Amino acid sequence: MIISASRRTDIPAFHMDWLLNRLREGHALVRNPVNPRSITRVDLSREAVDGIVFWTKNPAPLLEHIGALDGWPFYVQFTLTGYGPDLEPRVPDRARRLDTFRALAARIGPDRVTWRYDPIILSPAWPVAFHLETFEALCRELAGSTTRCVISVLDLYAKIRRPMLALGVRAPSEGEAADLARALHTLGAAHEITVSACCEPAFRAAGLPPARCIDASQLARPGEAPPAARRDPGQRPACACDRSVDIGHYGTCPHGCLYCYANPSRGRVLERLGRYDPGAPMLCDAPGPDDRVTQPRPRRASPGQGHLFQD
Repeated sequence: MIISASRRTDIPAFHMDWLLNRLREGHALVRNPVNPRSITRVDLSREAVDGIVFWTKNPAPLLEHIGALDGWPFYVQFTLTGYGPDLEPRVPDRARRLDTFRALAARIGPDRVTWRYDPIILSPAWPVAFHLETFEALCRELAGSTTRCVISVLDLYAKIRRPMLALGVRAPSEGEAADLARALHTLGAAHEITVSACCEPAFRAAGLPPARCIDASQLARPGEAPPAARRDPGQRPACACDRSVDIGHYGTCPHGCLYCYANPSRGRVLERLGRYDPGAPMLCDAPGPDDRVTQPRPRRASPGQGHLFQD
């Protein structure tokens, strides 16, 4: 079993204490976002978990706790774009995050830090020329600190459509998308960074390889076979990700990015964050009297794995 931490919130930036406590306890409770009365008890024992994929805009707190993860298979999806506080109001500035990116890569290796240039937003404020210039500058800064970059264009989900349209955001034409994909791929290659496309048929039609953001082969230890995996049926049809279990909770990231599909109103986020307890089995939540907690049948992870917190 691969753990995703998390597509739904930024666990490395804000909830590392909670995650490490869950790994010590060996389980977490996760509410089903589609059926909220259904809660799953996820086995986080070292025997059950093949590895962890982290998603974050700021892994500085993860870096502070990196010693607790020694020997644990994981890699980091690090989102870094050129937007400022007008779109990402509470994300640390680019210079600080570049320093964190390089420090993380130096500690765990460039192959275990995937750069995400995502989402690509097109508008009068952020035209194609902005992305070409920004992407090239970031390639120069990150050369030697990563070997992979995943790109994707913003999807105008219903909950973000109104604020995005107010900013003049639009979808790229097929020609724009193809030209942009080829240009970014060429810029990345010049710095030995392979650029792949996440769920973007137009990008992939332009020749970019499909991204596998959850990739079992990236969790393999040197000299060992990768964990057994199959495509995740819960993702979009164009998604190539391997199957994983997400332990995050929507509405618990205070970054406040205007384009984010994972957060409700600012008030709801603050209300949920007010329930944060690093020792609780559930992230910013607790089971209610009408909830049903189930535990899937356990499945052993890859052979040869010990316990995470060995003496």
